[in-house]
Amino acid sequence: MRKFESELAEHADVKVVTFDSAEMARDYRSKFDLKWPLLLDPNFDLYRNYTMDKGSWWALGSPRQIASYLVDIFSGTLPGKQGKDIRQLGGDIVIDPQGIIRLFHPSQNPHDRPSAKEIVDLVTQAH
Repeated sequence: MRKFESELAEHADVKVVTFDSAEMARDYRSKFDLKWPLLLDPNFDLYRNYTMDKGSWWALGSPRQIASYLVDIFSGTLPGKQGKDIRQLGGDIVIDPQGIIRLFHPSQNPHDRPSAKEIVDLVTQAH
C-alpha cells in the first residue's frame, strides 16, 4: 500500500484499525512510518461486526503459511512483537463516500489479502 500512498490520498480517506494496545499501535506507527490514522478497537467490535474471525491453528501454521513466513523473513521482513491475539484475522474494506461497501475481504489466513493494486484500482474507479 505504501507504494500507492499518494494516489490513495487523492481518492480515499484511509484508516488502519488494530485491536492491540496503544503502545503496540505507537510501535507499529513508528516502525512503518504510518501516515494514515491508526484506530484502536481493543474490544474487537469492528472485527466482529465485519465478521473477521479468528484463524484456526492450521490456517496459521500450515506448510503454506510457514513458507509465506519464511519468504518474508528471507526478504528482510522480520516478525514483530506478537499482539494480544495472534489468531485474530483482519481484512480489507472499501466504503465509498455514499457509504456503499465496494470491497469486503475478510482474510482467511494472515497472508490472504487483495493486492494493493486491486484496492487502488477500485478506489480510483469509484471516485
